[in-house]
Amino acid sequence: MITYPSISFPCMVRGRELTAEVITEAVKPGKYNFNTRFSDGFCDTFSHDEISGTWAAVKGGQKSYLEKIQDDLSVLRNYQVGRHYLCFLHTIHGKPTNVWVFETQRIDGYMMYSSRGCKCYSVFYNGDYRFDIQKINGAWEGKTVRHSNPERIDETLVTTIGSVIDARIKE
Repeated sequence: MITYPSISFPCMVRGRELTAEVITEAVKPGKYNFNTRFSDGFCDTFSHDEISGTWAAVKGGQKSYLEKIQDDLSVLRNYQVGRHYLCFLHTIHGKPTNVWVFETQRIDGYMMYSSRGCKCYSVFYNGDYRFDIQKINGAWEGKTVRHSNPERIDETLVTTIGSVIDARIKE
């Protein structure tokens, strides 16, 4: 079993703004447990089986919590330990949505760079990969590597992500 560091992110449950703190456990290939604590005191372990596509709340009593963060938990399966990440709210199709940005790392552990030597970042939201961004000649650009159903890239979101990354680098 592999246990990942704790990650916190904003969420809305039953109309209340909360923070979810999650420790992900890769129990075995394709099976995950997400040990989750919410800022209102509720705790549960949410399990996911990639092969069957099933999700379950282990305590089983508060499925509404799982439903509200299931997309975020899906994205956390892509987090690579030790890599920088961002999570922030952005309005997508009129709805506040958590946008996740991960430094892109190859399986062998090396950072992914473009042919121009720029660090690449992968963008996820609504539980799925959307596109990659990189800074080229001082400007942030988005491109998709998805072959089926490629995402129409929201340039405002690309600019927002780039600004957040630039601000973090200056800190």
